[in-house]
Amino acid sequence: MKKNERGLGRDLIIGCLLAAVTWTVYGQTTGFDYVGYDDRLYVVENPHVRSGLNPESVAWAFTSRYEANWFPLTRLSHILDFEAFGIDPGGHHATSALLHMLNVLLLFAVLRSMTGATGRSAFVAAFFAVHPLQVESVAWISERKNVLCTSFGLLSLWAYVAWTRRGGFALSRDRRIVRAVAHVQADARDPAVFPVS
Repeated sequence: MKKNERGLGRDLIIGCLLAAVTWTVYGQTTGFDYVGYDDRLYVVENPHVRSGLNPESVAWAFTSRYEANWFPLTRLSHILDFEAFGIDPGGHHATSALLHMLNVLLLFAVLRSMTGATGRSAFVAAFFAVHPLQVESVAWISERKNVLCTSFGLLSLWAYVAWTRRGGFALSRDRRIVRAVAHVQADARDPAVFPVS
């Protein structure tokens, strides 16, 4: 077995373990109800979300400032959840838990790519997966914007690392576009995401 194949196999096993740990902690949220604070306002009683995926709801997601907020992809994710799961909160919670799982795996991949330190990258990703600071963002449906922001921020960082490894501006136009879109989406969700370029 070649060294690259062993490394890929090891990374795959670590990824599966990280996913299992994340789901063990946050998969239980699929049995939770909506949070009485904002979930009703943003999802349950929101007529645009409840109408499902249609041209009007997509236009609303991108053009309005419902409750003084503008989070178009977050809104679209709620609309898609309502389309897929209806009023049942379990599916909405599952989406947030799966997005957090994706973030854990992305963090591992980004750190592994940046440092080459598999064990330390796995430890940091595992710590991120179960850290209590993540509970609000994952278990509270209305805080979906945080897990989405993290996804796009990590994708942006990963694209930046790949860009620097491939010679910076020599990167293809398509990858520069993906990197720019990921960064803009991360920044649109949370202004605390700083540019990396």
